[in-house]
Amino acid sequence: MSITSKAFGVTKKGENVTAYTITNKQGAYITLLDFGAILQAVCVPDKNGVLTDVLLGLDTVEKYEGDSNAFGATIGRVANRIGDGTFELNGVRYNLDKNENGITTLHGGFSGYHKRVWAAACEGENKVVFSIDSPDGDQGFPGKFCVSVSY
Repeated sequence: MSITSKAFGVTKKGENVTAYTITNKQGAYITLLDFGAILQAVCVPDKNGVLTDVLLGLDTVEKYEGDSNAFGATIGRVANRIGDGTFELNGVRYNLDKNENGITTLHGGFSGYHKRVWAAACEGENKVVFSIDSPDGDQGFPGKFCVSVSY
């Protein structure tokens, strides 16, 4: 196993995005992005031994920034929708981004985790860990939330 990294592009905000590729001894590999902690490619041999990408991945940061499907991304703070973009917790009402037709909160709002650059760390020869800290009030949600994703 081995991990390599290379520049993938730059976000609209000017943040550099890096692609990390984990390759096994047979040459099959996955490619991960620190933008959205995205699984961008999964290349495995087909029945003839030819490496084939079997994932719906996009080839530029710009396409991921404009992607409404969140292909391969880690979404959050919430997966799915919050009706009316609001909820109540312990008697306090929280108003969230209404990023889906101005009605609901979808996958965390306008700046969901799938639209952010995560911190990345390679661990050994076969593991990449992405992490992000979401402070209290981020996306309208209460409480600090720290999350990591390992591939």
